[in-house]
Amino acid sequence: MPDDQPTRRIRFTLKQLFLLVALVAVGMAIGKWVFRKEVVVRAATAEEQLIDRHESWGNDRNAAVLTVRFMKGTTLTATTYLVTAGLVMKGETHFARSNKRERRIATVWMGLNDELVPGSPANSHLFFAFETPRRIGWDFLSSSRPIIHDFKTVAKQTVPGTITPGRPHIVYVEGDQWIVVDGSMTVEEFAKANPGDYLVVTVEVK
Repeated sequence: MPDDQPTRRIRFTLKQLFLLVALVAVGMAIGKWVFRKEVVVRAATAEEQLIDRHESWGNDRNAAVLTVRFMKGTTLTATTYLVTAGLVMKGETHFARSNKRERRIATVWMGLNDELVPGSPANSHLFFAFETPRRIGWDFLSSSRPIIHDFKTVAKQTVPGTITPGRPHIVYVEGDQWIVVDGSMTVEEFAKANPGDYLVVTVEVK
């Protein structure tokens, strides 16, 4: 016996279709915000001293404080460069990768200290001081190529801002002359704009 019931069809009005598209777009935007990887850079306060966080060699100083939003697989890379009269030479690199599944936010103190040898140039070392790194779950790798220099530092600057995946960003500079820098510069662009001797630190998140 044939079914005389009318066939129901799903119909969308133009207004409903636009609303559905808008809801999907909002959902994607929220998801992208929740799962995004980013690093917020700021200067350290007077209370955030680094000397007690590692073995001190001398002339310890803060470079930047990083607030890192991360998930499993997020990597954080910090690299030092020596910029001399427009020439760029890569130095020490620190690499950290998250091994925890949960979304987390961590504070990372980044600093420099100098291994001082009488009669020799200073060896400037970069270091991370993580907030309870074992609990939040980071694996570490670093190279041992400090910046060797003999210039006298007369200016230093932390470059605040928000870093997202894409490229390394300059977060700290110190040098023997006035500093011209902003968050959009690459190290090579910085070298062209600054003719003196500088130690530059970059950070990249992936």
